Amino acid sequence: MRFQETIKFYPNKIYRDKRFLQNVFRVVFLFFCCVLLWNKAGAQVRLLPMEHFYKDRVFGVTLEGDTTQGVRNKSDNFGAFFPAFESQAYQTNQLSAQTNRTTWFGRKLFDEHFFEYQNKEFFITFDILADLSLGRDLRDPENKNYFFNTRGVHVNGGIGKYFGFFSNLRENQARFLDYQVKELRKGGVVFTNNSGNTNQSGTFISGGNRTKAFKVDAFDFAYVTGGLLFQPNKKVIFTFGNNPIFIGAGHRSLFYSDHSNMFPHLRMSWEISPKINAQIVYGQHLNLIRMTLNTPGTERLYEKKGYTMKFLNFTPIKSLQLSIFEGTTWLRYDNENIRRVDPLFYNPIPIINPAIIGFQAERSHTILGAQGIWNPLSSIHFYTQVASNNINFAEPSLQLGMRLAEPFKIRNLHLLLEANRVPESMYRHENPRLNYVNNNMSLAHPIGTGIDEIVGRVSYEWKRIGFNLQANAIRTVQNTQNKVNGLSLAPLPLPANANYREAIIGIGQFDLLYRLNKRSNLQLFVTALYRLERVSGVDSETLYFGFGMRTPLSNRYFDL
Repeated sequence: MRFQETIKFYPNKIYRDKRFLQNVFRVVFLFFCCVLLWNKAGAQVRLLPMEHFYKDRVFGVTLEGDTTQGVRNKSDNFGAFFPAFESQAYQTNQLSAQTNRTTWFGRKLFDEHFFEYQNKEFFITFDILADLSLGRDLRDPENKNYFFNTRGVHVNGGIGKYFGFFSNLRENQARFLDYQVKELRKGGVVFTNNSGNTNQSGTFISGGNRTKAFKVDAFDFAYVTGGLLFQPNKKVIFTFGNNPIFIGAGHRSLFYSDHSNMFPHLRMSWEISPKINAQIVYGQHLNLIRMTLNTPGTERLYEKKGYTMKFLNFTPIKSLQLSIFEGTTWLRYDNENIRRVDPLFYNPIPIINPAIIGFQAERSHTILGAQGIWNPLSSIHFYTQVASNNINFAEPSLQLGMRLAEPFKIRNLHLLLEANRVPESMYRHENPRLNYVNNNMSLAHPIGTGIDEIVGRVSYEWKRIGFNLQANAIRTVQNTQNKVNGLSLAPLPLPANANYREAIIGIGQFDLLYRLNKRSNLQLFVTALYRLERVSGVDSETLYFGFGMRTPLSNRYFDL
């Protein structure tokens, strides 16, 4: 694969003095911040959960909080950059059933947060999180019990009109289905053994953390997400935390997906005008490769990478949104040395960086993309994404999709149909340490690269009873050595003595649920999943049935 050479347009004197450029971009960023602090703040600031139940209603027509007339949803004009703020879409308290229950237990179970307090200057909510599920794979010859056991808490609050905070803590034990374990091992730690060969071991749970062994073939893992929010005026919100991010109106994202792991970052959301909205993110990613540098007696750290994201959304007319995306990975560790990031790391303006240093420079890797969302009617959204890591946009990733929200005026009915294509050359760099991954997990499509996919999803709810039906058809390639689907994006080249063969995957999942509480998303459910994988004429089947109770505030992607 031929990569574009680094282009240097800096004057020689300035290029040598990288600290000068670094300070220039710092001054520019601080100038923007100071200008934005002049205006007064708006109402209390808080984020919406990212689970599909909440996300679907961002694109919906009405909310069921007022049973007499419905609450009209706001027009989405922020480019589908999630997590969204309640001021951009709707407030979760509008989802309450409002049945005026008289008992404390009835209100807490069905209508309210477990604990909540609010006055003019302060609010806080507290919910107990649980994910207790049990099931069997009828195609498993060992008849193992598959389970997920989560205990956790979720806190959300704010002080006055300027500050907000949130935290989500989960302790988990789980035994995953065999095909899920195979995919999760993509996030294993990469190491070089005594013979000089590169290997990968362990598991990293998407949206979670590293695991340790539990009951031989199960996993134990814990993780915490959280953040602080600062709204100096009605147009600007700063978020500092480690929560996941998702960009797009679809089920998948070709820019940045919440399938990937949370990462520490600073996000600035700026409504420049009623028609223009900008999102700027400065963050840190990891390659799960141990650094050679370490303090004696301590565990060696993993290699760090810088990450910047610029997202500019333009709404020329109320029904159309056009967006530009730029996501760049910056090398921070090379040849046993920790290095400063390039001064262009601090540049907040999109497109300038790849124009100066190229898409695939020596110490950076840029993904450039465009997005369109068109809703000609209030109940329908057409959307598309295109992404590339080369200047010619040759062999780009492509997404086409459609959402229907409450078609034919059927309340709480949501439909989605989507097609995705990710060519083998995407998200790769000549230096594998700069591949588009965090914690060795793909930042875009969960499988990685070399994918053609069609996704369909239907969800409906009547009062508190609902169902979710989803089907995926995927064509990709499988590594004959480790049976992993998709081409590897590991940050070190793995042994290349394996061939790749075509894999066809079909997945269907049906969830029947009773949603007890729409604020915490507490629900009882039964689920059925069928998966067929065909490789070289050999079929592998999964037929899973399970049941349980859960409080999902984020998504879990095992449709792969």
